[in-house]
Parts: sequence; structure tokens; C-alpha cells
Amino acid sequence: MLALNPSIPRNVLRRALKVPVLVHVFRETDAITVRTFAEIDPFPDDGPYGNEAEARVLLASHLAAIPGVRHYGAQANEPEMFFRREWLDGSPGRPLRLLSAATLDRRWPLGSGEWTDFATWVWPIQPDGKLGTPFNRELLTRESRSQKWRLFTGQEVSSAFQLFLPFAGWNFDSCQTYILAHPRQGFVANFPIDHDLGETDEPNLFKFQEPRIVIGGPGTIPAGERLDLPVRLQWNDGSLIADAETLLFAEAVSGFLPRSRVEIAQGEGSLRVMALGLDAGERVRIKLGFRNWLGATDKLLSVI
Repeated sequence: MLALNPSIPRNVLRRALKVPVLVHVFRETDAITVRTFAEIDPFPDDGPYGNEAEARVLLASHLAAIPGVRHYGAQANEPEMFFRREWLDGSPGRPLRLLSAATLDRRWPLGSGEWTDFATWVWPIQPDGKLGTPFNRELLTRESRSQKWRLFTGQEVSSAFQLFLPFAGWNFDSCQTYILAHPRQGFVANFPIDHDLGETDEPNLFKFQEPRIVIGGPGTIPAGERLDLPVRLQWNDGSLIADAETLLFAEAVSGFLPRSRVEIAQGEGSLRVMALGLDAGERVRIKLGFRNWLGATDKLLSVI
């Protein structure tokens, strides 16, 4: 299994969701489904509910693609479903009504511009507790580079769940997750929490572990010549991401690139630059990054 740096928490919880719902997360290798539940009182005498076994089957399932990402509860003809709380987390409490569900399945035909490296997938939640369609946050902030709190404030939503996908080819078991839960209603997930932030309301207290691009090689280049510069992907602690298999995107601010894409295999690759048309004393500047973050790093070379 591809893996994150073992020194960082994989599944993080913050108990600061303002919407009073229980958040349920079911994660498998290729799909994640998030559901929200609201308390009701009293439990209906008759209604579309079954027994605990039937509830567990439902909660260990994903939604079908129609034709892409579908969220339960958006259509008026969706039936109501009721659950006893102990069926979800084994604790006593008021009965619950299923409000919504949203699935992201990496096997669905998502566009190459949407399914990218360095992606933060967000399950938005409305003030009424219903989930919206999961989206890649980096696409919406690509140009502005605004912080996520500005994005959510502008759309008048919050997030119930986030998934950081370092590389498009990684499965969901290899990713970092972030659950936002209501302090009283709580959450249920089929995976353990590695780091609990408690009820802090600080939006930027936790940051995802992001892959870093490092361009090695000398700091000079002869006029008119070329250099092959080593490139490596590493975690914040400097360790090589040996499982990384991807393409990076290069852009020449000054100088020349015979190839604008860098193939990374086992975390390493090579970037060819040329000092064509430049004289001694000038500089070559190359930007290198991911599809949605082209300026992740740069390299300056003095022409000699």
C-alpha cells in the first residue's frame, strides 16, 4: 500500500462543526461515502426503518454514480430513513434521521482536469445539515490562491470531511483525512483517529502534509549550454517519497525548456534547462509544480 510519511497523523479530527448533525464516514480503497444524521424525538412508531443488521449494510455501502458524484437527499422523492443511535455508534441517545450522503469513487469517469495530483477533496455541508457534491478545492482556488476559509465563507458552507490526495494514482487508504464533527453529536468512521484537535475553532491549526519539490544541481550554467537538473519529491522532513509516480509541469520565466513536463518515477526525475539566447550575467529561472500549483518551486541559475 502506498503510504504517507509515517511520522504524520493520517486521520485528524476537529470537534468544531457548527451544524448539529452526526457525521458518518465509510472509507474503502477506491471510494468514500459521508453521511449526515439529525436527531428526532420521538422515534416514529411506523416508518421506513429496519433492524440493526439492515442499517449496518446500508452504512457500509456507497452511492452509485448517476453519472458522476451523487448526493442523497437532493431529490424531493428520496424516502426518509430512521435509525436508532446505538445502531451507528453503540451509544444511547435520541433516534436519528438520515439527512444526506455523498460519495466520491475514484473509479468513476472524473475528468483529468478534476482528478489531479495535490488535490484536497471537500465534502461541503449546508446550514441545514445536507451535504453537497464533493469537489477538488484546489481547482477553485487555483488562480486566487485564497485560503479555504474564504472559499467556504463566500459559498456560505462548511466542510464535514476533507481528503488530501497527494498523487492522483494513490488510493484512498494512502491519503490523509480530516473530519469536522459537532461537539455533541460526534462522528462515526470505519478507521481510527490518529490526532484529535478537540473543540478548537482555529481554522488553520492543522495543515495537510504536502509533497515538496526539490530541484538540485549547480547554481550556474554556461551561456548557450544545457544542464540536466535532478528533481526529487519529498515530505516536509526531507524524506524521499519513493512511491511517487507522476508528471510535474515546468515553465521557463527566462531560458529555454526543451520539455515542459518532468516524469517522476520512484520519487525522482530530471529537468533539462538551456541558456539559449542569454549572456553571461543574466539568469535562467524555471518554475516547476503540479497541474494546479505550477509555482510550487523554482530554480535560479546564473549564466556564466
